[in-house]
Amino acid sequence: MGLDIACGENIAKVGSYGNVAKIHFLLLAGLKEYLESEQESADDERIDYLCDILRGKDGICYEKINFQKNLLFSRDNLDGFFPFILHSNHETGALDSSDARDFLKTFEIVKDHLDEELKFHDEFYLNDIFQESVTTGETIHFF
Repeated sequence: MGLDIACGENIAKVGSYGNVAKIHFLLLAGLKEYLESEQESADDERIDYLCDILRGKDGICYEKINFQKNLLFSRDNLDGFFPFILHSNHETGALDSSDARDFLKTFEIVKDHLDEELKFHDEFYLNDIFQESVTTGETIHFF
């Protein structure tokens, strides 16, 4: 058993719940690595926030995710991973098309810092589902 994702007629397996947590970790670890490589003093607060969330190998402290702090990432289109992380860790989650668009923007910006496990031909491995949502305006559902 695990988590699946669908938009319209497009359906894909996200993976086991353990794998979903690993995906969340790899997305935020890649975002942190990107910020560290771009190192501006303004990024210190964002990097510290990500360090608080990332707790060891493949672990996320979900209760430390804070909507207000997530806004720190919006100025550079780096906030797109947070809705996915918050809504894909249970079977009743959903992402609207604007969240899918924002996720793909963030992914494109930081993809050189993301683990290859998240990619298929240099795109997010669930890219078809996200593109379907962006193109049609339909909601992505997790089940």
